[in-house]
Amino acid sequence: MKWEILQSLCRFNSSFYGTKEKNCGEVGKECKKENCPYIKTKLKLFVWTGFSPDYTDGLAFAIAEDTEEAMKLIEEDRDFEVYQWGKLKIYPLNQKIAKSVDGGG
Repeated sequence: MKWEILQSLCRFNSSFYGTKEKNCGEVGKECKKENCPYIKTKLKLFVWTGFSPDYTDGLAFAIAEDTEEAMKLIEEDRDFEVYQWGKLKIYPLNQKIAKSVDGGG
């Protein structure tokens, strides 16, 4: 979500609840990125390359709080246990990333 939208949300909540205009969910805290309750998250992006290889490597990803939860979500999506996970990279959800996988046969 864009920071400007989050600031507007903070100001709306502050005026709605009758607190200072620059309040960011807690009395006395100014609305800044570092203390914004709407931007704080424990979620991360988990990306496995070389996932369940057959003729070519696969790719799997999940957004979760930890590796165990991410693996569980992927296995639930597949309806069976994964036999080879491959290499894992974890990305916080506060940075831009891009990945791509070419098709193959």
